Amino acid sequence: MKIRNAAVAAAAALALTFSGTAVAGAEEAQPAPAAGSSIAGSSDLFDSVDADDRVTGGDLLGESRSDETNPEWAMIWRDATEIIGITAVVGGMIAFANYLQFLAANR
Repeated sequence: MKIRNAAVAAAAALALTFSGTAVAGAEEAQPAPAAGSSIAGSSDLFDSVDADDRVTGGDLLGESRSDETNPEWAMIWRDATEIIGITAVVGGMIAFANYLQFLAANR
């Protein structure tokens, strides 16, 4: 597959991903909640992940990780960051291999 074709395919996949997200978010408008009330379920979500608890980088990313004392939101953030980092490295390796293949094909 040529680089141009791969770029067009990646752009199309990205556009389809974000257009699906926009369509999913375009629900029928709900009436505004009464003063003093919260959006249904939002407080339950934030309570379940300890949204008000603070954490330092040393507690979360240091040598002595203590998942028993860290809040849930911080562990989700840390795990997502690690997964995204690994995915970026693998994607870079694939791009480099494709570039080497491109160079070899055009000698």
